This record gives sequence, C-alpha cells and structure tokens, in this order.
Amino acid sequence: MSKPTRMYGCLPRWVEWSIGLGIVAVTVVMLWPSYGIPRRSGATARQVACAARMVTLVSATRAYAQDNNGRLPNAAQWQDAMAEFVDGEGELRCPARQDDPLPHYALNPSIAGMNVADVGDRDKVVLLYEADALGLPVSPHKGRGNYAFMDGDIEYLERPPEGSGLPAREE
Repeated sequence: MSKPTRMYGCLPRWVEWSIGLGIVAVTVVMLWPSYGIPRRSGATARQVACAARMVTLVSATRAYAQDNNGRLPNAAQWQDAMAEFVDGEGELRCPARQDDPLPHYALNPSIAGMNVADVGDRDKVVLLYEADALGLPVSPHKGRGNYAFMDGDIEYLERPPEGSGLPAREE
C-alpha cells in the first residue's frame, strides 16, 4: 500500500495546514465587507429582499421598454404591464409589507411613457420607488425606503432624492 501523496511533498504537514488556513483566512477577509454592508447601513433581511425584488422589476421594466420601441410604460398601468415579465404578483410585493394592499412599488410618473433614450442623468433619475396605494413614497424599512434609479442602482433612503419628480407626501 502506497503512502498518500502530500500537497507539497517535502514540506512538513503543519506547513501545509498553515498554508491552507492562510488561504481560508484571506478569503474570509476579502468577502467580509460584502456581508457586512447591510448590517452597517441598518438594513434588515426584508429590506435587502425588497431591494432584490426591485432589481428584478428594473430588469422587467427595461425588457418592457425594449419590446415597446424604448418607451417606458404608463405609470397607472405599470404593474399590469409587468405581468408578462415577472413570475407573478409576489414580485410586486415588498416583504416588509405583506399585509398591505397592492401596489407596493410604483413607476416614477414624471418619466412614465417616455423613451428611455430621452431620460437624462440615469444615475440621478428614479425609475421605481416604494409606494402606497395612492402612489406616494413610503418608508417601510425603519423609516427608510428603496429607490431604484434608471442606471439600475438601488438606494436605501429616508426620503425621495431632491429633484426626483416623485409626488410628495404631505407632512
């Protein structure tokens, strides 16, 4: 019966184990910040799941625009227009607001029906936001809400960004 071959042949076994543990430690250190971001920002698992759903809805809205000569859907019929691009009504529900009536998300009415090519600064223009049944922005995640921008970025904010064109909630 032959001896099992060792990884580095002439190195002592403790050195091989040290190299292996070093590789694992470096990997953990490199990945740690990506797992820590939601916690540091005060985000919850439901807020992160909500943001993931918004990413899906941004993709669906882009697919709709591609199928319609670059035009975004009408804000009033946005959810109906998304029906063929998402896996059902569940994608239109925020995990933190399961008992609230739909809609949970809304299309920015100031850009609804526009051609995507005509939308200016994509990193500053809100495409989708968390909304109540009247289409007003809401903040269901510890006083904050998710806002999806035209460039696909999702931000976790206390209020709508300045100049976003979103309807204002009366204080």
